[in-house]
Amino acid sequence: MLAVLFGLATDYEVFLLSRVCEEWDKTADNTTAVASGLQHTGRIITAAALLLIIVVAGFATGGMSYIKLIGSA
Repeated sequence: MLAVLFGLATDYEVFLLSRVCEEWDKTADNTTAVASGLQHTGRIITAAALLLIIVVAGFATGGMSYIKLIGSA
């Protein structure tokens, strides 16, 4: 389960950094690129993380034994 969560976190990091890179290509200013990248992706990444926490908590507290076998509970 830790590997799955790490993989998803890495995907979100790539998503954020690609947005920062796009902004840097437009402006060539590091501060503006980082600020704009965080501004545009912050809500999406936070919402996805909260949804992932809710789903993992639901699996961990549920009675499905195969979910417990992969280490979420």
